[in-house]
Amino acid sequence: MTFPSLERRGRSLFPRGRGTRWGAFVLNKIQFYTERIHAAGRRQRFTRGLPTLPLMIAGLMILPVAVVLSALLTPTHSVWEHLWATILPEMIGNTLVLLLGVGLGTLILGTGLAWLTVAYRFPGRALFDWLLLMPLAVPAYVMGYVYVATFDFAGPVQSVLRGWFGGVIWFPEIRSGGGAVLVMTLVLYPYVYLLARAAFHEQSSNTFEAARAMGYSRLQSFFRLAIPLARPSIAAGVTLALMEALTDFATVRFFNFPTLSDGVIRVWHGMMDLRAATELAGVLMLFALVAIFVERGVRGRARYFQKVCGCDERTAHHHDAATLRL
Repeated sequence: MTFPSLERRGRSLFPRGRGTRWGAFVLNKIQFYTERIHAAGRRQRFTRGLPTLPLMIAGLMILPVAVVLSALLTPTHSVWEHLWATILPEMIGNTLVLLLGVGLGTLILGTGLAWLTVAYRFPGRALFDWLLLMPLAVPAYVMGYVYVATFDFAGPVQSVLRGWFGGVIWFPEIRSGGGAVLVMTLVLYPYVYLLARAAFHEQSSNTFEAARAMGYSRLQSFFRLAIPLARPSIAAGVTLALMEALTDFATVRFFNFPTLSDGVIRVWHGMMDLRAATELAGVLMLFALVAIFVERGVRGRARYFQKVCGCDERTAHHHDAATLRL
């Protein structure tokens, strides 16, 4: 920062010799302290503009995650050798099976129901539109109790089948990995359903009218237009469902299907080793990070919304008129 007017004024006040040097010295000091004052003001404005409360909340949320992940940097080799020789391979395999089953199940069920309620008209559609969200209010382990009580050997379903066909009948094992995947799918599909339904609502009817004019069938329009446009939202919903499945330990324990989340509780309470449980939770965190990175890779540069041509009443009318009567 320079002050040419002050410099000229100094030269006019001290026109010759030592006075000129003294005036330049005084002006340099004024310039130095003025710059210091302006810099302090900028730092104060920057500090005042920082979102202190959000940063504190973010720090409190990141701290336990950092502690869990940092435990992997100094592993307890003896504990890991014992876990690998006993139950760790089974837990990792069951976790992968659970993620694959729940991911595919919620993808198919949530996306299909969302398209059904958005693209078709049928009696009670408005009621089903909200009733399909009700599984979110039921914990997965409670749904597991109901499932087992209904389909177990002493339950009403097998009792009726034995009464009809007599004797011993074959029935799939209830308390198994397949039962855990089925129950979690029925509880967690609303995550995909909500986001997919919102994405389908935002899609313009003009796109499907153009596809219909090009000779696309309803099924072709669904797979070639609706699904690609809603892909970011569907991927986000599936990721949320996978996160819930990863952290659920009560349901998998009830179905005797040990996963990493159940292993954390077993190591903590069974071995009384908090350090080993924290390290195992770090492995579970790595699974969650992989799921997030996969979702971002699937999403790519796509956005979570599609712009509809003109958000006015005529667009809404055309969009509603484009729904199919069932």
